[in-house]
Amino acid sequence: MTRSRKRSKQSDGEDAYAVRPYRPGDREGFLSLYDTVFGATSEEWFRWKYADNPYAGRIPMYVAESEGDIVGASPFFALRVRVGGDSALALQPADAMVHPDHRRRGLLTRMTEAAIDDYEEGDPAMFFNFPNPTAKGAFTKLGWVEVGDVTTHYRVQNPANLTQTESAFNRLTAPGTALARAYFAVRDRLVPAETGRVTVERREEVPAAELAALYAADPPEEIHVVRDERFYQWRYENPKWEYTSYLARRDGDPVAGLVVGTRTSDGTRVTKLVDAVPCAAGREATALSRLVHRAIDDHRDADLIGAWDGTLPDDVLDRFGFRADDHFPLSRVSTRTAVVARALEGDDTDVLRGVELDARTNWRLMFAGKDTC
Repeated sequence: MTRSRKRSKQSDGEDAYAVRPYRPGDREGFLSLYDTVFGATSEEWFRWKYADNPYAGRIPMYVAESEGDIVGASPFFALRVRVGGDSALALQPADAMVHPDHRRRGLLTRMTEAAIDDYEEGDPAMFFNFPNPTAKGAFTKLGWVEVGDVTTHYRVQNPANLTQTESAFNRLTAPGTALARAYFAVRDRLVPAETGRVTVERREEVPAAELAALYAADPPEEIHVVRDERFYQWRYENPKWEYTSYLARRDGDPVAGLVVGTRTSDGTRVTKLVDAVPCAAGREATALSRLVHRAIDDHRDADLIGAWDGTLPDDVLDRFGFRADDHFPLSRVSTRTAVVARALEGDDTDVLRGVELDARTNWRLMFAGKDTC
């Protein structure tokens, strides 16, 4: 797809808005707008996600201002990615919002267009993100290409509580919690106990050096988020989640790692297998299986445990009773996670450094690369 695009048409009312890059004095206005649109958040969250992000020299955000007030914002979550054998800066659209009194005036489009114009001349090499069905069309009109969907694997541990929160899974939970627990108890006992050669240790703090070394030893060939030491030191400080790390050792040496995140929302406790190393497919399946077994054992109070396709070997997930949302019965009630991307280098928006962005097989994605996890 060529880079040329039509600019959005501005109505007479749009002259009342100034679209510009974020300034340090905009933080209070941004948080106030966030509170209005999404609900209360914290300074701590803003510092983690944007101000302390180690990959962006300045906060990557465009705002819409009217009469001195921030009425729109289009921020970006900065990550390093590996594509075509090289490391590159990627920006993920996140937390985009417009005040209810100023919607339907093209502000999101204008802010995104301003960001494209800016970043095409700067360091970022690409955008990638996970829009809902409504937003996906808006991004494709601005040059994003559809990558495909991410399959999510679910282990439903407490169907009754999901039913209480009117989850889409309630149509599949007729057997109830007792039967689910009995089923998982049988499956979990099929996992061999730890041997003397492989041991698992739980860490409340992320072992950044060990996990980064495991990643660097054999990074995957597909497009993926780079796991260097500063990534691990920063990424899992998100105050909206509780993280626990697990490290597998064989004869005392680290061979695999797993990061698990948990949060409670609307009464439902959700645990996600956020990150796993080694990332390369098929490596250290036995050690990863031991890590998952320990993580599940520590999170039996979770109503639901999820993992994205590509995080762990399929046979490991199958062994512990995970079911994919692209297969029956979950395919009947779940909404798939879409991925879109846009190159900021070169002549085409669908190719970056010789790699086709719209080919799903060219990507290896985990929850670690999603801004909300």
